Order: sequence, then C-alpha cells, then structure tokens
Amino acid sequence: VVVAGSPGAGKSTLACQMSVEACFTAKLPTLIFSTEMTRAQWGHWMAANVAAMSTASLPNPLPEPVLSWWRASPISVADAGQVHITDLRAVAEGRLGLRLVIVDHIGRIGAGRKESRVQEVGQVARGLKSLAKDLHCTVLALCQLNRRVEGADEKEPRLDDLRESGEIEQEADAVLFLWTDEKDTKQAKLKSYITVAK
Repeated sequence: VVVAGSPGAGKSTLACQMSVEACFTAKLPTLIFSTEMTRAQWGHWMAANVAAMSTASLPNPLPEPVLSWWRASPISVADAGQVHITDLRAVAEGRLGLRLVIVDHIGRIGAGRKESRVQEVGQVARGLKSLAKDLHCTVLALCQLNRRVEGADEKEPRLDDLRESGEIEQEADAVLFLWTDEKDTKQAKLKSYITVAK
C-alpha cells in the first residue's frame, strides 16, 4: 500500500497514527523503517497521538501510562538514515509473526547501483511487493510526489505524479494520495483529503 503526498502533507503523521492503531489498539506486530526521524522522535509522535496532545506539550519524562503502552506493544523501530532493500528484508524476516511494515519513505531506500534512479526505485517497489507476499503481511510505503502538483491549479494528485518510477504504481495493490487544496500548507489546522487512486 502506497501513501503519497507532497513534502509536509502529513504522510509521516498519518503513518504514525496508523502505527498507534496497529500496535496499541489491534496489538499487531509492527516494524517501522524511519529514514527521516529517529526512534525517539517517532516514539514522541506516537506518545502525543496516544495522549491526544501536541509533541511540544508532552511532559518530560513521558507519563508512566504511555510508557507502559510502549512496553506492552509489539513494535520495533529502525531509524537508519539510508537502508538497502536487502537489509530491510533481512530485518523484517527476523521478526516472527510480523503483520505490518511501515517504510518512511520509499525514496530513501537503496537497491544498489543501477543505470538510473528510476530503475533503482523500481527494484525497491518490487522488493517491497515481494516482501509483503512472502511474509504475508501488509507493507505501507510512504512516497513523495513530483513537483507538478505544487505549482498546479488542480491540486488533486494523479497516479503519474508518483516521483521517480511508474513501477511504484504498477507494483502497489493500493495507492492513496494525501493532499490539500490550501495554498498555505503551514497553517496550524489544515483541511486535508485522502483519495484512493488505485
């Protein structure tokens, strides 16, 4: 499953909310590959979600009820800045009973030297699809959109706006776009939409 959006659209926030639902509510064994945030940052986002607070308002240290949720939850977070698709697979295969893998984001996953970045991203997309199939789990991969959307009058993304490779669309079982038609995307409250494009 691919969740795509422009930078700052809220992809990581949405994935964080999904991880809270998966780990704390449904108790699903979950593995998160976070290439842009540290484990501590991801943990604070999840804690803020659980406590219905902003990350800035969270007490330090975290409240014991939140920490106990963490200890009891079946979650692992890997926060390497650059991950190779084979390393990602090796880590996932080492987690027994894995039900959900979240990759934030697909553009920072490597696949070795290829003739072009398009070919490399294509191999990553195929690797994630085979991982989902072989481990019988859901893989949720976040993806950037190309720059067309930012300057366009029509803000709703299309499938050909997926950055760097058409194989992302081809390999995905579902593609969701997270977007807004607001011009100022730095507002405190921003109406956003999720479109199921595939």
